Amino acid sequence: MKSRQLQTQLQTRVFVGNISFTGSDEELKEWFTKHECDVEEVQLITDRGTQRLHGYGFVQLADAASYKKALNLTGKLFKGRVLTINEARPEVGS
Repeated sequence: MKSRQLQTQLQTRVFVGNISFTGSDEELKEWFTKHECDVEEVQLITDRGTQRLHGYGFVQLADAASYKKALNLTGKLFKGRVLTINEARPEVGS
């Protein structure tokens, strides 16, 4: 059951790269919402020691339609940087 749930989540989760180091979860969520994507969660990845952004993160979308719209946003500007948006892949190893 967990495997099926994980697969469903991955089908609506995107990787977002080249995020501005001054961005926030809320700003990125608002940006996707402005582009007609229904966002459930944003997770920007930070350095454990300094808490500074690494410049990438993940966005969990509510449905397949939002997922497709999000993938089509690659190349758009967010806070002066061109975003790369791809399908999220399962974490390999630990």
